[in-house]
Amino acid sequence: MSNLDLTWAVRGVDAILRLRQGIEEYTDDRNCIFRISMETAVGAAILSDGAAIRPGDPLVQIHYWNEHMPVLPDNGGLTGWASLFRHRIAHSLTLLNAYLDTELRFRGVAGIHGLPTFPARPGPLALSRTCEHLGFDVMPLEDGAIHAWLDSLLISGLIWTFNPASLRNHGLTRGRIQIWMSRATLTKRYGGMAERH
Repeated sequence: MSNLDLTWAVRGVDAILRLRQGIEEYTDDRNCIFRISMETAVGAAILSDGAAIRPGDPLVQIHYWNEHMPVLPDNGGLTGWASLFRHRIAHSLTLLNAYLDTELRFRGVAGIHGLPTFPARPGPLALSRTCEHLGFDVMPLEDGAIHAWLDSLLISGLIWTFNPASLRNHGLTRGRIQIWMSRATLTKRYGGMAERH
């Protein structure tokens, strides 16, 4: 009996969740690793540049574009992969800034928000440092144990489907952090990069 391939089921769940959350693509660039959705701020936050996020403010939430994520090499190569990953994030933010500038429905957006994942080993520190280097404010995420377990299970299924090599050294368990960037900081850091790209 051949091995049961459940990747089609994971892809189906991923597609349903994207539809339910209103996740959309803002470019057809193969090097973009983000999709986006619109949301409203639930709570208040003061970001490091002094920008105030108030309850009800419109936000853009960024989500990994699984099919575009750099594939971890079978033989490791973590340093090269990490460098490529950082470059793809910067490129994706440059494209996002240009997109928000041209779409009227995003004119009132206060900032961008994301909930990127990290493996239990080595933990959130490396991802947090990368995000801070790219201009994000990083905040911890508190969530219920059952929701966190189900979320970790879904994330592991997506990684197994789209980038299975990354499970080899980091295990199945995943967590999340919160990242924030004001609209002003996005423009300041990435508004002038489009020409260089």
